Amino acid sequence: MRCFEKPPKIWVGGSVSPIRSCITIIAWGFVGFFVLSFGGCSRSSTVNSIVETLPPAPAFQLDSVPEPPLFKSKFLVLTHSRYLFYNLAKEIAAYHQAPLIFINDNTFDQITAKLKYVDPEYAIVVLPPFLITPDLVGNLFKCFCSLNSDVYPDVQFGYITGYTIDDARSLFYRDQQDTAALDKFLGVSHLYPGGEWVKSYLSNFADRFRASGWYGDTAIMDMESGADNVAGELKKFATNQVIFFIGHGGPDNICDISASDLANVDLTGDVVLSGACSTGATYEDGAPGDSEYIALRILKQGACVYESRVVLNGWGSWPAVSVLDGSGTWGEAVNDGIKAEMQQFNEDTLNILSWQQVSQEYPTGNFPFINETARIIPFGDPSFKPRLKSPVFITLP
Repeated sequence: MRCFEKPPKIWVGGSVSPIRSCITIIAWGFVGFFVLSFGGCSRSSTVNSIVETLPPAPAFQLDSVPEPPLFKSKFLVLTHSRYLFYNLAKEIAAYHQAPLIFINDNTFDQITAKLKYVDPEYAIVVLPPFLITPDLVGNLFKCFCSLNSDVYPDVQFGYITGYTIDDARSLFYRDQQDTAALDKFLGVSHLYPGGEWVKSYLSNFADRFRASGWYGDTAIMDMESGADNVAGELKKFATNQVIFFIGHGGPDNICDISASDLANVDLTGDVVLSGACSTGATYEDGAPGDSEYIALRILKQGACVYESRVVLNGWGSWPAVSVLDGSGTWGEAVNDGIKAEMQQFNEDTLNILSWQQVSQEYPTGNFPFINETARIIPFGDPSFKPRLKSPVFITLP
């Protein structure tokens, strides 16, 4: 079973409206709880036309430079050498003593070959947001899964980006410090006509967390009650360190919260997980227009790590739930969840299509599920390790 949106025009993975013709319920577990997801969808829903028709990227900002020699390393940084984010990539590579690979000078097969040579544990993708398209995310995912004979990710990976280079730099250095205080949680969802069921599920999730010694709150964004309700519920964000969203969304909204709604919300030290469609997108055709991207706003407001998808989200095992136990890295949590999802849906090949191929070859929407899994996007340094009940303290260099 899979959920699809049915907008007048489907741009790269999602609907302009947060309301879909299906119901998706995503349950998060913690320390010993199995992660479940449930969905109810209309099987008649179709993907009308998914074409990655993106606006032209800005002109190159830097002169071409040769790619530096590779060497064996625990870390690897991938970037584009002709945009100013390259300067941040060099800084991060120096910090981790890592080699650089230029995505603009290599095919994805060449990137895979270089990954095999370097044999890193962590791969950090440093790019301006307008280069992070569904096809790039899907192709790099295939690279990260192609270092041995199985189909699962072999490298812990994460994306460093932002509205500005300073935003991206701040994200990276937040992840080098003891910034996560994972002892509280906030579950967020939104209601729409007929959606009262959300309250009962949020209550169940809260009971699970509390049974494990956590405590927290829920926030209900009721689209019928207007801005006053949103403002009141957003106050709950200030005292929680793990925020998970249950519901619908798009590049510029999540659970009826717009990017501008979050402009005065402090997410410093937070782990943010989203189950809403396309809420990981940073560069789309047709949306969000003059609006902001919710993913970039979440990062700008201080989140240590954030995970979503750049396109549609069906239902499956929640990718990064194991980050909540504080025992491993962000990258481990992401990869553990991806592997669980691939196993659940019997994804045994890396048949990752371009987003245009998805539209052309699977017009009714029943495309191989790996094409959703491959568009999971984790933001933040994959080596970041949250700690339970640790103080939030940030001093950027």
